[in-house]
Amino acid sequence: MLGAAAHGKVDDEALLRRGVRPGVPALYVSSFKGVRPPESIGLGATLGADKAAYRVRLVNPMGQPRESW
Repeated sequence: MLGAAAHGKVDDEALLRRGVRPGVPALYVSSFKGVRPPESIGLGATLGADKAAYRVRLVNPMGQPRESW
């Protein structure tokens, strides 16, 4: 997911190319009843001690998901 975000687009096609089997958000069920899921997903990677870092925050509303993030 981070690799797709780094290339500018997170969608089913980009995830499939990276070996991820995407699904429809309505199929996901939380194990934490009564806890609202976060509005965004934060991802990041760091290479070495302060040499390189990449951070991204993805938002795709559960009520009206878009095809790409």
